[in-house]
Parts: sequence; C-alpha cells; structure tokens
Amino acid sequence: IANQPIELSCKVIPNEQSSDGVLVAQGGITDGYSIYVKNGLLQFTVTRNGEKTSISSKDTVPEEPYAVKASLAKGGEMVLWLNSEPIASGNAGGLISRTPGEPFAVAEDRVTAAGNYNPPFAFKGRVADAKLNGKLVNDSAVKSKDQ
Repeated sequence: IANQPIELSCKVIPNEQSSDGVLVAQGGITDGYSIYVKNGLLQFTVTRNGEKTSISSKDTVPEEPYAVKASLAKGGEMVLWLNSEPIASGNAGGLISRTPGEPFAVAEDRVTAAGNYNPPFAFKGRVADAKLNGKLVNDSAVKSKDQ
C-alpha cells in the first residue's frame, strides 16, 4: 500500500453489549490505518510518519448490521461512508509512504495502535467481507471475537 490510494470496506454485525472496537486495521504508531468504533462513533484514522489524522461520524453507529467504506486518495483526501452515505471527510496530507510493518487485522489491532485507542481494542460483534482495494482480506470472510 506504500504510496498507493487505499479503499477499505466491510460489513458489520454489532454486538448487543458494545458497538466499540476495531473493524479493520493495518500498521501501527508509525504508518497505517484503522476503521473503528469508539464511544459509538465510526472513525477512520490514517497514520503517516507517526502523525495521526482522524475523521469521525457525528452520529452513533446503528444497532442493526451496517456497511462501512473508507478511502485515502492520492492527495491525502480521506472519506468515510456508512451504508453508502458519505459521513465524514478530511485530509491526511498525502498517502502512506511505507508499507506498514504490522499485518492486516480484522476485529482487532494486535500490536501497536493504528488508531486512537489501546490495542487490541477488539470488536465484540462480527466483521464480514473485509476488503482492501476490492480484494477480500484473510482466509475467512467473517471474523468474530465472540467465537
């Protein structure tokens, strides 16, 4: 993903107890990105050379299943969608210049935080069909921290 635009997407089936946690993440405190729910708000953070830029929904995520998409464009423009509606935008100042050293993760962030949370910040619901640039990531299509 070094110096490349990225588009992330996934389907989310929330847990009744908590809507918070990482949906998808790659990288950590130096370079990476994360889509997560914190305090009920959907957030997208891009970390470039140790600097984090975050955008967030104004409203809490729904209690029923929902679809998420986030993108980072060539000029650094960030957009976050909920159920095909753009809900937040911002600018990270450019693309991620190095391929993150930490692997792509679904429903948790295993090593260091790519977003504004303490890892692993595991999502208690289910995350399905996690895609990076249109390609399904990981061997399984569904990951749940409940199982």
